[in-house]
Amino acid sequence: MVIKNIYLKYIFIILIILQLAAERNKCNIRFIETTAVDWINRGITTLAMADEEIRRMAICDKAWLIVQSAFGIEKRMPSKKEQEYAMLWVNDWKLSPELLRCAYDECVNAKSKFSFAYTAKILEGWHNKGYSKPEDIEDNKPKSKENNNFAAYDLNLFEKMLNSKD
Repeated sequence: MVIKNIYLKYIFIILIILQLAAERNKCNIRFIETTAVDWINRGITTLAMADEEIRRMAICDKAWLIVQSAFGIEKRMPSKKEQEYAMLWVNDWKLSPELLRCAYDECVNAKSKFSFAYTAKILEGWHNKGYSKPEDIEDNKPKSKENNNFAAYDLNLFEKMLNSKD
């Protein structure tokens, strides 16, 4: 009976992986095998753990979609580092899609091309300053100095020097 329960548990986990493969349109043996091996290596051996992993993957996917849209990135799978940044910015730091877009614009204006690493530094700086939406950036931009309409020199003295015979 114990052996049957163990097999039954793994059958359910395999069914969850098959459902995941179908949802992601990756119904091939390679995806199924890779996912199963990954889960076993990470100790995902119960239905509760498998359910939690599916939930975590959905949160990661949503975060990536937000970043992908804000940065205008073509539809593709993120690298591991890109996924980590997406989770950090969207789920941990709670940055708005509009702020992500501002960081993208700032990067392209400074570098004339998009750089994920440079954008990450911009967002880190803004996060450290407590910015979470574009209005925060605007509210904290240094105020331009008023244009003073006076010369830094004395025109009368300059005129006297020009007219003097010495």
